Amino acid sequence: MDFESFTKLRQDGITRAQINRERYHILYEQAVRENARENKIESYQKQEQNAAETAAFLQAELEIARPEIPADIEERGRIRGTYPDLIKNNVSEDNPLYFHGVRSFVTLEDILSSGRLGYLENAETSSHTTPGQVDVTTANSVATSIEGFVGLSCDGVNKFLPAGCLIAVAPKDEQEKAYAKQGGTEHHISTVDFKENPDRIVAIISTTENKNRLTMLAEKYGIDLGKIHTFDSFIEHLSQAKSKDFNKDLEQSGVYKIAHAIGIDTSIYKVSDEDALKNAQIEIKQVIKRRQYENTEAQNAVDFKKLDDKPQLQEQYKDIIKEEEPNKEVEDKAKQKTENESKEGKEEHTSIGDLLRKLSGRSIKSTDSQNPMKSISDPVKTTAKAVKTTATVIKNIQLRNQRNP
Repeated sequence: MDFESFTKLRQDGITRAQINRERYHILYEQAVRENARENKIESYQKQEQNAAETAAFLQAELEIARPEIPADIEERGRIRGTYPDLIKNNVSEDNPLYFHGVRSFVTLEDILSSGRLGYLENAETSSHTTPGQVDVTTANSVATSIEGFVGLSCDGVNKFLPAGCLIAVAPKDEQEKAYAKQGGTEHHISTVDFKENPDRIVAIISTTENKNRLTMLAEKYGIDLGKIHTFDSFIEHLSQAKSKDFNKDLEQSGVYKIAHAIGIDTSIYKVSDEDALKNAQIEIKQVIKRRQYENTEAQNAVDFKKLDDKPQLQEQYKDIIKEEEPNKEVEDKAKQKTENESKEGKEEHTSIGDLLRKLSGRSIKSTDSQNPMKSISDPVKTTAKAVKTTATVIKNIQLRNQRNP
C-alpha cells in the first residue's frame, strides 16, 4: 500500500463513521418519539457517540500522517529489538518505575488534556480494565508495552503514521513501589492524576521524529520539558540517575553546608532518591530555622560569623531568618523515633479512656493504686485534642446520669 492509498482508506473510514453517526442519530430520535425502552434509546445514543469519536479520531490521524520514512522505520525496529533490555538494566531497584504505552498521539493529547492517566472510578471501561485503575508494566515486563502498545510496528498502515509513546510513571507510595519490584507481566495501579501530582510523570518517551511534537504538547499542557525524551536520551537519563550519588548532592546543598558549619548534626541525614533528597533539605532547613528562633540575637550572630568565609551561605542564612516561624511538626518528624511515637500513642489512648470512665462515674484503671488520678493528671493537653471527637460520647453519658441520679 502506498501513501495515496492509505489517505483514501482513511477518508473512506471517516465518511462511513459520519454516515453511521447520522443513522444512529435518526434511530435515537425515532426511539425517543415512540417512547421505546430506555436501554434501546441509550444504545442508539451510545452508538452515535462512538461513530462521532471514530470519525474525529481518524480525521486527527489523517492530519499527522505522512509518507513512510526509512530512518524512522529503522529506528522503530532498533527500539523494539534492544530497548526493553536497556530499560530493564538501567532502572534503579531503589526507584522502580511503571510504564504505560500509548499507540497514537491523538490518544496522548487526550491524556495530557485531561491531566489523568487511567479511568475514573465511575467510568465505562473495556472488559480487561478496572475503573479507577490503569494498566502498566514494570522494568522487567516493559517489552510488553514497547512491542504491543507504543505503535512501533511498521506493518500495513502503521508506517504512514508516527509512532506512539511510552509514559514512565513513579509509584505513588511504598506499597506501589514494592509492587513494582515484584516484576510480573502486567500490573494495575490506581489512576494517575498528574495535574495534582506532576511528579508522578517521570518521562514521556518516543522516537526522534516525535521529539518536536512531544515538546509542543508538553508546552501546551504544562508538562516539564525536562521529562520529554527520545528512547536514546531516556536510557542516558536512567543511567545517570542510577549512578547518581544523592548523598553527595545533599552534602553540596546550601542548607546542609549551613547546618554543618554552625554545628548542627547532619550525620543523621542519608538519602537514596530524589524525593528523599528534597525531604531532607526541607527538614534541615526547619532545624536551622528552629535554632534561629530559639537562639538569642547574640547566639545567631555567632552562627552567622561562622559563615564569614562563605558569603553565599550567609545570604542564604539571612533569607532563612526572614521566613516565617519554623514548622515544628516538620522538624519533629525528622527527629522523632518510632519507639517514642508508639509510647505517646499508648499514653494518649489510656488517658482518653480514663477521662471517659471518670465522667461516667466508673473506676479508673491505673497501675498506681495509691494515686488513681495520676495517669490522667499530665495528659490533659492530649485529651483536649480529642474533645471534639468524644463530645457526643460525653454528652450521652451526662444525659444518662441525669436520668439515673
